[in-house]
Amino acid sequence: GALSFELEIDGLKVGSVTLPIYGRHHVYNGLAAAAVGHVLGVPGKTIIARLENAKPPKMRVERREYDGVVFFNDAYNANPSSVRAAFRFLSELSVTGRRWVVLGEMAELGGNVERLHLELAAELSPDWCDVFLPLGRYADGMALAAQQSGVPAILRCANLNEAARLLFDLAKPGDTILLKASRRMQLERVLQAYEEMRQSR
Repeated sequence: GALSFELEIDGLKVGSVTLPIYGRHHVYNGLAAAAVGHVLGVPGKTIIARLENAKPPKMRVERREYDGVVFFNDAYNANPSSVRAAFRFLSELSVTGRRWVVLGEMAELGGNVERLHLELAAELSPDWCDVFLPLGRYADGMALAAQQSGVPAILRCANLNEAARLLFDLAKPGDTILLKASRRMQLERVLQAYEEMRQSR
């Protein structure tokens, strides 16, 4: 679920905070915001209220559920550290079904771009990734790296619409699907196509 933590300022306990966003890495963002508020003289209780009423940006670990299939749309941006944070988030989730990773391209990484994609796919583990669906220019290499890491099921498709069709046909209630890629890939279109398939069935 959402994140809860105890907030202390200058060694004094202020209270419990529940952030309206998923992913443990966002606690650090909340702490940074609390520190700025404290420096600016905002009272502790006000800081907590503002954190708890914050509206998370779209496509940043945004949760959607359709007939028991849960999507976490984290397709706003991607770099190696944010992908690893998303992997950690997925690995820590309590789920009743399978965990899916739909991973697209990371942009603006320089000359090591292909190697970085393969390294991330190699970090997928059968302990917390049941189905891997790589997309984009490096999908072939990522699929091979994930296979060598022991991921049980690896799916291939040619485009975002085909990815949505695979998800629509194969995902079952209890499954959790992480969508992660750089903005340029427009990976949210997978979710839009999935929604359209549900409405037209």
